[in-house]
Amino acid sequence: MLVRMMMEIEIEDVNDFASIERGVTAAHRKFPSRAMQTIVERVEAIAESRDPGRLRKKSREKRVMWLTCGCAEFVRRRYTDELEDKSYLLFDLRVGLEQGVKMSRAARAMFANLASIAPSYDKARVEVELLWGESPSTTAIWTHTQREGEALAQKARAERKAVFQDGELPGADIPPKDFVGIETDSTYVDKWRAKNEHHEIYVGIAYDGKEYTGKKKERAHLTNKVAAASLDGSTIFGAEMYIAAQKKHNVSEARTVHYATDGDDALETIRQMHFYRARHHLDHRHVHSRAIDAYGHEYEASAYRLLAHIFSEKKGRFIAAIERDIRRLESRRTKLREYRDYILKRWDWIFAARKLRKENPHIKIPKKINGTGADERMVGVLVGHRMKHRGMGWTKTGAANIMHVRLRTLGLQD
Repeated sequence: MLVRMMMEIEIEDVNDFASIERGVTAAHRKFPSRAMQTIVERVEAIAESRDPGRLRKKSREKRVMWLTCGCAEFVRRRYTDELEDKSYLLFDLRVGLEQGVKMSRAARAMFANLASIAPSYDKARVEVELLWGESPSTTAIWTHTQREGEALAQKARAERKAVFQDGELPGADIPPKDFVGIETDSTYVDKWRAKNEHHEIYVGIAYDGKEYTGKKKERAHLTNKVAAASLDGSTIFGAEMYIAAQKKHNVSEARTVHYATDGDDALETIRQMHFYRARHHLDHRHVHSRAIDAYGHEYEASAYRLLAHIFSEKKGRFIAAIERDIRRLESRRTKLREYRDYILKRWDWIFAARKLRKENPHIKIPKKINGTGADERMVGVLVGHRMKHRGMGWTKTGAANIMHVRLRTLGLQD
């Protein structure tokens, strides 16, 4: 159906661009209402013409509806029908408008996306008002964001069931890739109205390479990124990380898989359960920073000598040096023992990237994969920028919902 309508634009001074802009802006704000009213009248006229005399006009009723182009106000008729006992709103029934709904599905998704990337729900409301001159309430934006998040969470549960109970494998039609990189980590956000209590959020990223931009090709960007995040513990997160990587990269058939973490035991369990073919790599920055922390700035020179033994793969010298320092530096003894145990338990992980290259000389493996910088950046983007402002507190459900929407909005999940 082609609906024609006239639009009048009132401009104070056609020789002044500021005046023109005000007129166009005012016309744009009126347009959704005018357009919807024209469509309503057209739909009602078609219905009346198809069976003359059967429909009887009753009162007109007003409705307000948020669309992706702005807020629309329109009036539609209530009708009685000789075959029906009750009167009804013909337009609402024909187009499937639910009673009491004031926002279209597309608008709900748009507001949820905006709320997920704005600093807060109230700031999202202000941004809408700046764009359209009016806005729904902060509560309305919050409500629809929660609904979108819950729908996405339900979709994630259905995908986990399809993969781990029904045996479906997404991404199986993707040709095997030479390389897939995976990085995982966790962070914390404050609980709602609880002092010194936190929710743990696991965050992971998967990619299939790096491309370099800039005049000197010095800026590296991960290619085909996909991410996952969960507040439901490492087990659920591991399953969702696997599904995300499998859908995007067919990680199960990749020729080489690199799995980088800070060495947390829960993250190693995820590797064993879902990425068992991957080399577990210990982030070199954590090796370095923990050494400095163990020795303290007073004995920093000793820390650097120890690090030289580690990165040159001299395990015997590392053990001899740190045991000597444990005896020698009484004030640092506890921390040095902790660092010794941390490194010895994960010794082979430190050199996983080197071994991956040696064992696969025919495969192009990206440079600088010795750390988890990409995932730490992802933690900042996904969690820090939206959920860690001063004074913020989150319920588990609220945090999970905003996280689901944020992943979609940033293009990190379907």
